[in-house]
Order: sequence, then structure tokens, then C-alpha cells
Amino acid sequence: DYSKIVSVYMEKETNHLSPNPATNILNINLPNSDIPSKIFIYNHLKQLVLNVVYQNQIDISALPVGIYVVKSDKNEFLGRFIKL
Repeated sequence: DYSKIVSVYMEKETNHLSPNPATNILNINLPNSDIPSKIFIYNHLKQLVLNVVYQNQIDISALPVGIYVVKSDKNEFLGRFIKL
């Protein structure tokens, strides 16, 4: 007996982040119409680890090695990246 699936939400993977994997600097490339005011970076435990004003380049050198999710203050999923 199977339950009915009403809907599935999947975050769209984008190519806004480079390089990936990254070591010290993460580039965020967004169209001018989608520029947020803040960027939030979350670790694999969904903990906020970095909260910065939007810039094309973000210093991630202080982050430990791992996998991260990047979102905007508009709660828009911008992508995932690996920190080496």
C-alpha cells in the first residue's frame, strides 16, 4: 500500500557559484535584475555560518572544509559549493 505524494519541492541547481570546489574566494554571478542585498551560507547541518552583504566575491577562507548551501535574503537558492 503506497501513500499518495501530493507534491515534491526540489531546489533548482544553478551555475551562479564559481569556482567549485573553492578554497578562499567564492564568486557569485547573478543577473543585474536578481541582485540581493545579503548572502547567507549554511553548512551541511543547515546552520548559518556566514552572513554577508552581497558582493561578486566572498571571502570563504575562514570556513572549514565541507559542503555549503548559498541563499539570498530573498530566500532564493543560489547553489551549493565545496570548500577545500
